[in-house]
Amino acid sequence: MGLNVFTLFTGFGLGSLALQALLPAGFAVALTVFDATALLATARALPLFRDELAR
Repeated sequence: MGLNVFTLFTGFGLGSLALQALLPAGFAVALTVFDATALLATARALPLFRDELAR
């Protein structure tokens, strides 16, 4: 559980730093970059979790 919480809050912190770095380019640009990153992560995760079964 500790590693899970550590990873979660590290992601929050890094996401905040990335957003802060992108904000000078504009709010729309920052959100577009975050959206593109989320879509790429989704596209990468789908094949990896294809064989997962619900219990």
